[in-house]
Amino acid sequence: MAVIDEYVQPQLVFQDPVSVYYRAWCTEHSRKVILKVLKSERPHESEMEMYKKEYATLRELDHPGIVKAFDLQQTSLGLTLSFEDTGGVQLKRIYETTTPNREALLSWFLDVSRTLSHCHRRGVAHGNISPYYIIVNRNTGQVQLTGFNNELRMGRGEDLQGVDHLLMALAYSAPELKTGSSEPDCQSDLYSLGVVMYEAFTGRLPFEVDTAGEMIHSQVAITPPSPSKICLDIPRWLDEVIMTLMNRNPVGRFASAEALSVALEEGMRTGESPGCQTNQALVAHADVMLCGREEEKRALSKWVRGISEAGSVSFERPGVMVLSGVPGSGKTALAEWVCRYARQHHPEVIIASGKFDQDVERPGSAFIGALQQVVRTLLGEPEEKLREWRKVIQRLMGDGASVLSAMVPDFSLISGISSDERPMDLESSAKANVYHMTMVNFFRVFKQMNRPLILFIDDVQWADEDSRLFLNLLTEISGEKVGLLAAFRTRDGKSALVDDLLDTATLKKNGTVDVMPVQGLDSLAVETFLTLSLREDRKRIAPLADLFFAKTGGNPYQLNAFLEKVLRDGELVRAHGPKGEGWHWNQRKLEALPMCTSAAQWVSERVDRLDMQMRRLVEAASLLGHKVVPELLAMVVQRSESKVREGLEALCDEKIFVHVDDGGFRFVHDLVQKAAYERMNRGQREVAHFSAGMHMYEGLDRSPGPYLFDVIYQFNASGTVPMRESYRKELVLLNLAAGKRAMEISSFGLALDCFRCGLRFLGDEDWANDYALCLDMTSLAAEAAYALGEYAVMDAYVATVETHAQNDWDCVDVWRMRVRGAIAANDLAGALVLGRETLVRFGFRLPENVNRGHQVVAFMRIRRALSRLGPGGIELLPAMTDSRHRSIMDLLFTVVMASYLAGSDLSPLIILSALRYSLKHGRSKYTPFLLATYGFICARVANDVEKGVAQGQSALTLMEKDAHWAGRGKTLVVTVCLIRHWKEPIHRLLPLYLSAYEQSLAEGDSEYAGSAVSAWFYSRFFASGDLHQLARDMVVYGEEMERLRLPFKGTVRNLQQTVANLTEPSAHPVLFSGPFFTDGERPRGGDMPNDHIAALNYHITKGLLAFLFGDDALALHHVERYTAMIDEGTSTFTIPVYSAFAAAVFARHGGRGKTSKQKGWLKKATRIEKELGRAAGKASYNFSHLHDMVRGELYLAKKNLPKAVHYFELAGEKAKDNNFVFHEAYVAERAGFCYLKAGKNRLARVCLTEAVNLWRFWGAESKAQKLEKHYEQVLWSFPSMGQEREGHQRFSAAGGFHSGGGLLDLEGLSKSFEVLSSERTYDRLVEKLVLTALEYGGAEAAAVCRMDGEQVTVEAQKGAGAEAVDLCGSVSLSDTTSLPSVMIHYVARTGTMLQYNHGEDPVVYDPYFDGFKGGSAICIPSSVQSRRCGILYLENRTLNHLFEGRRLRVLKTLSSQMAISMENTRLYESLKEQTEKLQMVNRVLKDEIADRRGKELALIEKEKELKESGEKLKEANISLKQMLSKSDENMGEIQENMMRNVDDLIIPYLERLKGTRLTLAQGNLVEMLEKNIDDILSPFARKLNAGFARLTPAEIQTSQLVRSGKTTKEIAELLNLSPRTIDAYRDSIRKKLDLKKSGVNLRVYLMQM
Repeated sequence: MAVIDEYVQPQLVFQDPVSVYYRAWCTEHSRKVILKVLKSERPHESEMEMYKKEYATLRELDHPGIVKAFDLQQTSLGLTLSFEDTGGVQLKRIYETTTPNREALLSWFLDVSRTLSHCHRRGVAHGNISPYYIIVNRNTGQVQLTGFNNELRMGRGEDLQGVDHLLMALAYSAPELKTGSSEPDCQSDLYSLGVVMYEAFTGRLPFEVDTAGEMIHSQVAITPPSPSKICLDIPRWLDEVIMTLMNRNPVGRFASAEALSVALEEGMRTGESPGCQTNQALVAHADVMLCGREEEKRALSKWVRGISEAGSVSFERPGVMVLSGVPGSGKTALAEWVCRYARQHHPEVIIASGKFDQDVERPGSAFIGALQQVVRTLLGEPEEKLREWRKVIQRLMGDGASVLSAMVPDFSLISGISSDERPMDLESSAKANVYHMTMVNFFRVFKQMNRPLILFIDDVQWADEDSRLFLNLLTEISGEKVGLLAAFRTRDGKSALVDDLLDTATLKKNGTVDVMPVQGLDSLAVETFLTLSLREDRKRIAPLADLFFAKTGGNPYQLNAFLEKVLRDGELVRAHGPKGEGWHWNQRKLEALPMCTSAAQWVSERVDRLDMQMRRLVEAASLLGHKVVPELLAMVVQRSESKVREGLEALCDEKIFVHVDDGGFRFVHDLVQKAAYERMNRGQREVAHFSAGMHMYEGLDRSPGPYLFDVIYQFNASGTVPMRESYRKELVLLNLAAGKRAMEISSFGLALDCFRCGLRFLGDEDWANDYALCLDMTSLAAEAAYALGEYAVMDAYVATVETHAQNDWDCVDVWRMRVRGAIAANDLAGALVLGRETLVRFGFRLPENVNRGHQVVAFMRIRRALSRLGPGGIELLPAMTDSRHRSIMDLLFTVVMASYLAGSDLSPLIILSALRYSLKHGRSKYTPFLLATYGFICARVANDVEKGVAQGQSALTLMEKDAHWAGRGKTLVVTVCLIRHWKEPIHRLLPLYLSAYEQSLAEGDSEYAGSAVSAWFYSRFFASGDLHQLARDMVVYGEEMERLRLPFKGTVRNLQQTVANLTEPSAHPVLFSGPFFTDGERPRGGDMPNDHIAALNYHITKGLLAFLFGDDALALHHVERYTAMIDEGTSTFTIPVYSAFAAAVFARHGGRGKTSKQKGWLKKATRIEKELGRAAGKASYNFSHLHDMVRGELYLAKKNLPKAVHYFELAGEKAKDNNFVFHEAYVAERAGFCYLKAGKNRLARVCLTEAVNLWRFWGAESKAQKLEKHYEQVLWSFPSMGQEREGHQRFSAAGGFHSGGGLLDLEGLSKSFEVLSSERTYDRLVEKLVLTALEYGGAEAAAVCRMDGEQVTVEAQKGAGAEAVDLCGSVSLSDTTSLPSVMIHYVARTGTMLQYNHGEDPVVYDPYFDGFKGGSAICIPSSVQSRRCGILYLENRTLNHLFEGRRLRVLKTLSSQMAISMENTRLYESLKEQTEKLQMVNRVLKDEIADRRGKELALIEKEKELKESGEKLKEANISLKQMLSKSDENMGEIQENMMRNVDDLIIPYLERLKGTRLTLAQGNLVEMLEKNIDDILSPFARKLNAGFARLTPAEIQTSQLVRSGKTTKEIAELLNLSPRTIDAYRDSIRKKLDLKKSGVNLRVYLMQM
């Protein structure tokens, strides 16, 4: 049994030039399949694309007449496409092997035409219709199409069989495809089907030729004989159908496959030619409806190509294309053409569509419907591809995938994330943000997967407000791989509505939106339209075209309607005339007809022709909107669903309805639905709506479920129709449920409409009768109005609640909405007043003027509340369950936000009051945030950092109690940005900033998300080591902030421009001139905190750049503006980096100018320095270097250069330890400036060189080049360190001077390291190590030790006063007294560095230092790959604390270099030794190889001799064989001679002797003699002698006698022996012949020889 992968017994079925078809059994899914495999082992890319395109097409089409595609995968056969196997065979084989009857063929072709009609409606052309790709199951009658998108091509490497395939393919292809002027379309499919029908009914092709050229010529230039001339029994109507299909001109064929189906049905039913029925209306197919749209089609095809190939081709058009035009102008037809074009030419594009209904408003219906189509398409992907989609979706969408799963449940099958059963408790605005961000991230998935997506949204003019907001958001992410195609209806041909929509409501004209006006057809296009529709000559139809244009104005919809009207009324008929058959009309009659500018009239006429039930069905359907659900319509008209479907099918024939893909129906156009709807007057419509709502509500068992909004629409559209009280109450509840559902998916406009309608059915008396319902409905209406930004409407509902409320508690929610509305309207002062007034109503006492005493009292109260809970009690706090308390917490938090945004001193008091309320009544969703804010207040106001950090940690623990509570992002932002940096280095917190950002986004909290990401950027600016990576991240996240409309965008762009100025040398260092930000965009600082913070950041970054690049006046200007906006204490505590540079600017100006100004600036700098000192005491790793930097600036301003240098160096060391490259570079520059001012040029050069390297390492190339240019003389022109050493001193840490290089010549040190690295002799290396350590360490004595395991040996040393280095030759450390052996052994065993400073307690006591009267020593271990291999020892008996700071870092570096160099030298010597050994071994091997080669040569000679001997033996063997052959011939001659001699010389005498009288004995002897002669001459004797040489002569003689049949007695007499002797001979013979135990007769055996 043949098995290939999971396919069993594949059997060849068919093959074409490209593919081979097999029938097999799929073991994995237990089903029969057809396998289509590429022939070529190395298929061309175009062939693989053809397979992918066919697979995509079949997956999209779902029809019983189309073979279903299962999978496209790589198997051992190659690229394999698997289909369903229905057991059918090719049509070609059927009529080649049998003769099917005409009825069966007609039935099959009718099925094919219906299948083609389905394909063409979906915008898919088959492109390869032939009898090989029509599969028929004669048992079931099922007919299916396959072979989609197979292009006409020769297989690579094909022989004459390929030519036959080409000829076969050409025979079925349309003539227009031969010229290359067009691509396969609906008309070419119809031609191919005509050829198939011709062949099926006649048994031959239309053209029987031998070459491809003849075939092409015949189809283009020759009309084939009609089928009836070949087969006389073919009826005339069928003859006309086939010849119409095979018309060389596409215009002359059937208008569509649907028209062909009608013709076949009519011909089979009546037996008449359908062409004679001239009064039937002709249906213009889609291509005819697009006459005159070539320019629009070209532009749209370019747009589709740009969307599909974005990133690989130049993409100029925007991502949103709006088709605008009056009703009936063909916008939808043009958009549908775009979708067909995309499917045909870009099969990788996912197409989805949705439509807004002008009447029935369902929340997000257009987008949800489109998303459902997208999800269905993705679910058809192969499993491997689906896993890839799932991976990207989970990475980009995260938990947001559950939001989309709630709207489209099938999406969970793709994402693997189901909808959250317990959604997060979010505010309405946050819900909208989450919804929008979820959709944005979903569309980003397509860009990441490189899979284009095009959404077609029809009738966007009827979109609700929330959908318009989403449209606006979609414009910002469309363009690359995502395109939005929208159809917008204008009135009276004016595009003002489009402009209003684009500018004020949704789509911004910022280069992402393109509006394409869709105008009516011109006269030439109308002429083309009629030519194609009527299939008539253009010149003959021209007068009629002018009349049609005058009547319709070129509106395509009205044009088609007018054409149908005149055809139906018989004003335009087709009949035979003098010039043959053609169209005839009465010009005057047509001119007298009224203008066709409205659909109402002709729709009414068409409906009036229907019977009563059908008219009622149309009018009832118009109540349901554009799309009609048969189930609901059946309830409305009180008929069965099957009857309703039959009626809708009949109305489809009347061109009132059309089918939709999901099995429903829709009106053929909105104008038709509107015209049918307006057949009823207003009163009738209201009654009809109420009746429809009642029937639907009752039919759904009073549980509308998914049809809730359909039912609500019917009731709400019923106006003032009187109803029973019970229905009125239920209607209110239905509106309440619908409004809540709309609120859940952020459709606030629809929610407000539902609440309004619900309140319309309630009166003032209902507040008394059903108070809870009225309160709930009105409060929710206020919230929906707030979410929509309709604050006046919100205030009206708030006033209604205040009027009817029974107590203040029932007003809490609406009062909160009022405060939030004031905040949203930017009335912060008013919001704070409203908040205070509301809180006072509930017993919260808030002072008018806040002082220190109020804050102290609030702190005491909250501490008492926390102390009552005990340690860890906050974490055990129960959840707040009372709804009233939760409402108060909502109100408190809203007032907290108002006070914070207003910058009020009330903020701390309200926060503490809210926290105390929560501690009393239970934890709420705001408790973690309030606790974190309290922690910040503890650290900031009370200066209790430990308590603040502890409260922050408690907030994080409490936050994890319930993952569904909102506020987690806020809590993380406050904790990470304002608290944790007091206990952890900033660079460790950077990942937490991103966590806070992502959590805030997940909660829809755009304010805190923007705050977190901007804080992340600014922290990385000062606390990271790579500006270029920061710039790349800011581009990525900056685009996301713009896309999601997060706040602080200007702040981030400001920092982006700052980074660009620093990293780009060609940029102006201080001027903001783009590309991210310009000085013209600078914020002024407004009421909103975002503007305020943006202004702060602008001034500090501008001041920083001015300060760094030497523009001190500009720096002072911006710093003064900055400090005027925020006090020093707040600034220092919240953003100490900014304050440090503000203090540096003040200090720098304090050192110059007039005395009064100097004192003022120095006073400001001193105040900031004290604040920084407090901060540094609490978090030294983050702020201590800033404090020292400011202190250095103050000492520099006071002209105390030693102190300034000391603090700058100290700040540099601390900055380096904590990864603040920016500050390390700055203080190195300032230290160099101090040394230069003190005349210490060599030291200045070292510091400035280090500063340049650090600036460049950080990424500030512009600053590095500025520094190099400014200090060019210092950096490049001063003498080397060796030349300056004698004449210069440097400042010590204590303020004095000492010799040598407190700062070292980095260039000389680098060269020394190069020398050490290149040294290969061990003794010279250790000597140079000692000398280098003495030179750069400032020591008097030094030693280099080596470690081998626990053994420490001294390699080289130089004592104080010694003239040369002593090479010790690996003397054991224990054998020397000139080194501190205890100290060195300790370092060797522990691997830790030890220092000795006179006067300080040593870590390890060593008697060696007893004789020291001062000075210092150091012992540094050196290691390679964590293996200790050496020790460097230095001492100076004069200077204390010599080996510290930069010198220590240099010595550590030298120690590392020592380890590497020693190890390299050892390796080099070992390598040298090994090389010598290898060379010796190599020499030995060479000798052995030479000896072996000689032996091999000798062996070759020997082999040659043997070969020659073999040849000689071969020749001798041949000679011997010839001799043996000759001997055999001689032997044969001898035998012949001997026999002839016996016959001639012996036998005659024996015969004569036998004729004499002989005695019996003599007779026996003669007989024996004769017998012996025969035996001698016989083969038996020869065999016996040859094979059994062991027999004696007597035994041989006995054997001969036994063989002749003599008995023992007779033999004994003949041989004159006794019988016993003869028996003995016989036994011996049997034994020698191995017959002793065999039981074989001796005579029989001897006779067989």
